[in-house]
Amino acid sequence: MIPRRRASSSAAPPRAGAVAPLQTVQAQCEELLRLAREELVKAGGITALVVALDCGDTTARHSALGALAALASSDGGRWLPSLATGGTTLSGRLLAAAAAAAVGPHERSRVEATRLLACLACVPELAPGVWAAGAAGLIAAMLGRGERGRRSTTADEEGCGGGDGGRSAAVPAVLPATPGWAGKRQLQLAAALALKALIEPSEWEAEAVRNRRRHEALQRAGGLGPLVALAADGGSSTGTCGATRDLAAAAAACLRFVALVPQAAQAAVAEAGCAEALVAALSRRGLMPHGADVTATVGCAPAHPAHAAYLAGVAWELASYPDAAARLIAAGAIEALLQLVASAKDAGVKKRAVGSSGSGSKAQAPGSSADKRGGKGKNQEAGRSTARLLELSAGASDPAAGAAAALVNATGALHHLTMLDEGKARLLAGGGVPLLATLLRGPVGAALPVAWDNALAALWNVSLLSGAAAALAAAGAPPFLCGGPRGAQLPPR
Repeated sequence: MIPRRRASSSAAPPRAGAVAPLQTVQAQCEELLRLAREELVKAGGITALVVALDCGDTTARHSALGALAALASSDGGRWLPSLATGGTTLSGRLLAAAAAAAVGPHERSRVEATRLLACLACVPELAPGVWAAGAAGLIAAMLGRGERGRRSTTADEEGCGGGDGGRSAAVPAVLPATPGWAGKRQLQLAAALALKALIEPSEWEAEAVRNRRRHEALQRAGGLGPLVALAADGGSSTGTCGATRDLAAAAAACLRFVALVPQAAQAAVAEAGCAEALVAALSRRGLMPHGADVTATVGCAPAHPAHAAYLAGVAWELASYPDAAARLIAAGAIEALLQLVASAKDAGVKKRAVGSSGSGSKAQAPGSSADKRGGKGKNQEAGRSTARLLELSAGASDPAAGAAAALVNATGALHHLTMLDEGKARLLAGGGVPLLATLLRGPVGAALPVAWDNALAALWNVSLLSGAAAALAAAGAPPFLCGGPRGAQLPPR
């Protein structure tokens, strides 16, 4: 009888080389794909793919769109300059074909064409052409308008070419159709990322040009309400996971840049329920549960940290206008922003620079145009823009950077909202004075000086209320805010 081996009390550590072969194979495959893309570009494959877009049947056009979209989005946007430098005729044909396919009857081609347009929008030379050719289709696709809601069954219904009614040997009788919910989410996400790339601030285009696009996007969307609804939860009531979460974050980015035009504030005042929907979205996308104690220290990060930062940036922008600020205060924006500040004040405090865009020094989330690090030309800018676009679509933003941007934007919105007496009273009654006073004494000043200045300005506004000196003194606010001499020294940053 063979004796049984006694089980060890502690499990043996896994072998270090157990996963090495898989990693090696994966690296080899990635290298082969990279070499294949290089050979494709060197052999003039881009021209052949554009010809297939012009002359091919539905299957060939769909395959060409998929190949071009994959090429444009791979290797951090390395191949985008090749699409832009192929000559005016080539790039014009490419834009025209992609814009036509983005609104065409073939559902799967619409997704690939919109992805391609999202990448081409990051090329400074092609951005005007993308907007001129596909703006209407991109906005309609992002908002989910014009969806056919049908599943194609034959090649005839998809408009396939061929002398025998579209049933040639090269085209299958049944084409795979895009799944309803998943396909719509993919299409909406690609359209939102394309719109974001076209309206975010850029060093390669004048701000007046971008403002015209933002105004036109606001008009084509039918107001601010549809954008707010999409930014709230991605148009779904089932949660914020996966594609829905990324779609909501991308839509919030578009909403944040559209809010840079004055017409957005006018829409927030004129449209019934718009301000309330924005505050509700901000409450749900805060970094802590709705209704929690705002004086508690919470260091958790949201599922998509850029989402809350973009929504807080929208509130900051709209709060610059008195009528819109009054609507936000009445909807409960002060309480929602205090929740965000309470949860982000620890998660977002890091020694990092938070960029600015638009009017003033409003911070933006990672993946936005404020995260530029310079460059030597437009081609490098296109690569960086595509890398940021892919990062946002994958939800891979740095949580600390997102929390830092949310903190700066939320305190900025509080600064503007407390310029109204109702905002001062709500912040005082909602426990905001101890929270902001704690923020001033913490490490925020060194890490995020803009947030420190915003918090101090909000407390200054509150100090103008009669009877607020006692609450400020109890919270440990600077003496000059509590009725002391105005020349008292500020707390160190």
